[in-house]
Amino acid sequence: MRAFLSAPPRLAALALLIALSACDSTSSANSAWEDYLTRLSRVLDVAIPDPAPPPYPQFPRTRELALTFSQSDINLLEFLRLRRCKLRETLAERNSILGRHGDASSHLIFDLRFLNEAPACIEELKADDDSELAQALIDAQASKQRDLPARLFMALLAGKEFRQIWQPPQRQRDYPPQEADPAVQALRQWQRWQAAWLRGEWQHSGDALLESLGQLRHGRGGELLAFQQTTLDGLRRSTAMIRQRVEGRPLCLNRQPINEARYFQNVVSQFFITGLQRQASDANRHQLALLGAVRQIEADLAGALSASGNAIPETYRQWQRQRDALLDAAKAAQRDHVAAVEALLSQCGLAPGREP
Repeated sequence: MRAFLSAPPRLAALALLIALSACDSTSSANSAWEDYLTRLSRVLDVAIPDPAPPPYPQFPRTRELALTFSQSDINLLEFLRLRRCKLRETLAERNSILGRHGDASSHLIFDLRFLNEAPACIEELKADDDSELAQALIDAQASKQRDLPARLFMALLAGKEFRQIWQPPQRQRDYPPQEADPAVQALRQWQRWQAAWLRGEWQHSGDALLESLGQLRHGRGGELLAFQQTTLDGLRRSTAMIRQRVEGRPLCLNRQPINEARYFQNVVSQFFITGLQRQASDANRHQLALLGAVRQIEADLAGALSASGNAIPETYRQWQRQRDALLDAAKAAQRDHVAAVEALLSQCGLAPGREP
């Protein structure tokens, strides 16, 4: 809490009642901002600007994120000759109708099984002097290892579960969340798995992998983006109102605080700092946890895809830029708003160390 924004003692009781009303946990971000804007409008005697929220970052459609893969599967005649290898069962499942028509996560699981089981099978084929099939398996292993970053991208970042994290909220829930976002732990786990798989440690649990993806469906990234969208719009509008008095008709003359200046100080303290800024702080903690995991996964995959001669699709990159631009703009708008408040308070002799 900034000292210069604290309410005068004689207003403490009234301020407490106002704060409790403003911080009702059932209030939406929209209503809280409209309340703050209305109170600023009254005390500053300026009109509230029309809403102009930035566009919501729309996650790309599935077909816009497709990557291509090598054609390296061992055919039926060849895998029958692998009857002593554990890999034989994996190939049989992969070549079945169910395996051929599985989703991206199923294909990732099959490829991880292949990579994990292939070395032992190659050694058995070499021991049996089946050098031709051993070499075919070595080539297939290299191909699948090269395709692994793309498989990971399709299973996670291009997957329906990850997309669901970022969908605009369809129902009103308390935000920021008071409980842990289940997607955060799932993404952190995925990041650890991904790092191991990319360095050649292909052990895995298919059930655990699918369960982790399932947890993403409950993620609250869409609520985060919607909250920051509303916050950015509210900050821009309220800052514009304050700037009108800083740069135009002064609120105070000769740095002498008037009743309106005290009321302005109280509105900012109770409705912005105690209410909106506290919500923003909670949202920022959620953002740090969720985006920290996401950005690490994105960065690791981008490097691995580049090394394999591939790249994250431009449509995904565009969404990344839109997402990060919104979050960065909200952060910058917070700083701009505090600077505008300080400038107006300074005009009234209520800046730090100047309050009479």
